[in-house]
Amino acid sequence: MKLVRPLFCNHTLKQKAKKNSITLVRNLLSILILLIGSTSVSQQFVPNGEGIIFQSKDGGGLNKGVFEACWCNPVMDDSTQEIVALSPIVYPVPVQLDNEWLLMGKDGSITKPLKSEVPYLKAKNGYAKLFGFHHTNHQWSLDTTAKIILNDSTKNESIEYVVKDLYKGTFLASPDKYFWGLLNSELKEIVKFEYASSHHSQEDFHFSSKGYMTLRENKPEGYNGIVDYKGKVHVSFKWRLLS
Repeated sequence: MKLVRPLFCNHTLKQKAKKNSITLVRNLLSILILLIGSTSVSQQFVPNGEGIIFQSKDGGGLNKGVFEACWCNPVMDDSTQEIVALSPIVYPVPVQLDNEWLLMGKDGSITKPLKSEVPYLKAKNGYAKLFGFHHTNHQWSLDTTAKIILNDSTKNESIEYVVKDLYKGTFLASPDKYFWGLLNSELKEIVKFEYASSHHSQEDFHFSSKGYMTLRENKPEGYNGIVDYKGKVHVSFKWRLLS
């Protein structure tokens, strides 16, 4: 007697084979992504006792200069809480050499578009000088006079922003001290200038230790919400009160 395999068995085997093939492809893609990530090289500054040097993360030197400061975020050792490296916030990254500020590209090349004793950032249509910003132990802070003056080359005019707080290269800023928003280090408006402090006295009008901020729509009966330093909304602006 000749046995005939049921049709549903063939269909099931084909489905299993297809599923195994998809799983294999996914695994291969995951391995490829890991390999690409492990071979890619990013840049950082490393303290060396005399200042900071710019190198790739594999230890290769990208510039022979020993710099005094950079517009960077500190990279901490989890166990000792000591700064082991400085990660550039933006490129070209502002660097200080002999009390003068310059701009450095990812390849370590240096340009000097401005003569300045204060740090400045490259914007889309010009450069922005940062006044009232200070670095201590490779970390940035600001005083009550902090401001950004953007020289717009296309409009031949200067735009001034008052800065209330700073977190990882993001500025809590205002062009008129009334409407507030967030600017990143490319001088892009990542939260529009439409907000105010949730407290009338501007109490707690600053970033939290994790980079969050409570804002209120600056209009009659405006609602409160929460954003982070990247401009992402975490709590929608639909609340009368937020604690």
